[in-house]
Amino acid sequence: MSFVQKMATNDSSTNGSGNSRRNSSQNRKNNNGQKGNPASHSRDESALGNLRRNFLACTRCSHFLSGFQAISGLDRLVELAGADSDWLELVWDSQMRVLLHKSFGGRVDLDAIYYSGTCPECKRLYEVEVDEEGDDSLVRVQVNPRLRR
Repeated sequence: MSFVQKMATNDSSTNGSGNSRRNSSQNRKNNNGQKGNPASHSRDESALGNLRRNFLACTRCSHFLSGFQAISGLDRLVELAGADSDWLELVWDSQMRVLLHKSFGGRVDLDAIYYSGTCPECKRLYEVEVDEEGDDSLVRVQVNPRLRR
């Protein structure tokens, strides 16, 4: 079969509309579950959307949130978004230390027990509380920087 015959066969499979690609992409959009989601799933998406909107207004904070999602996974991010708190409470470890440094520029010393900093762009607060035994070390990041007093 020649190239021209193959093209003619492909054109006939579009049912004369010539829009097979566009129609299939519209079908994918409709089948992605944008409508008719269960209530709990839509609440999770709404909470996650709100969390992302709060962080995406700032380039450094959006870098932090996407880095956290890459480290911890989408499920953990959805869990945090559904907590309905003014602060994200995260586990302090070496990956979080690097992420804070790369996102906000503050370098937390390994010997520090408490560190508080702000995003240089939007002034979002973040705090690191390191337990001396290392069991309950915590990072808190403010969800909405406008809540700062």
